[in-house]
Amino acid sequence: MNYLISGECDQLPLHKLFTDNQGQQYLVLRDELIIKQVTINDGCFSGVCQCGNKDFFELSMNAYCDSIHYTEMVEPKPFSLGNVFITPNALDVFNKIQEEALSFLARHAACDWGHVCVDDAALNNSATVDGSRILSSYRYQNKEVLIITEADRTYTTLLLPSEY
Repeated sequence: MNYLISGECDQLPLHKLFTDNQGQQYLVLRDELIIKQVTINDGCFSGVCQCGNKDFFELSMNAYCDSIHYTEMVEPKPFSLGNVFITPNALDVFNKIQEEALSFLARHAACDWGHVCVDDAALNNSATVDGSRILSSYRYQNKEVLIITEADRTYTTLLLPSEY
């Protein structure tokens, strides 16, 4: 079971905070509980945790946190991209390397949301089920590119954040 978690924690064991080869942070608690996509800011944190035992999860988190909130994450479902468009500015970013644009589009279609926060990832997962808009964010050559699939699934657009 995946949980979207957030809380106020000033006692997180930061020595157990690691960064993977894609730049995503994760935290290992009690050598068994792994929290992925960790964001820590001003004593608050958020992340995604996969845990089969809800009681173990609560006990582990309560050992470190003043308050903890968690919700079960929806498993994403396949969705239609509709017609695909790319803005001229986004095309300039990709200029000669079209394979990269296609790989970002493939990641979006596979429900890999790129560099969005865990709250937005959870919204995207729900959107694949309830039919709302889906937004992914990817970085390439120090540029950020957004991919948006509209709620009616008639089209998907690759664009720059300044064009959003």
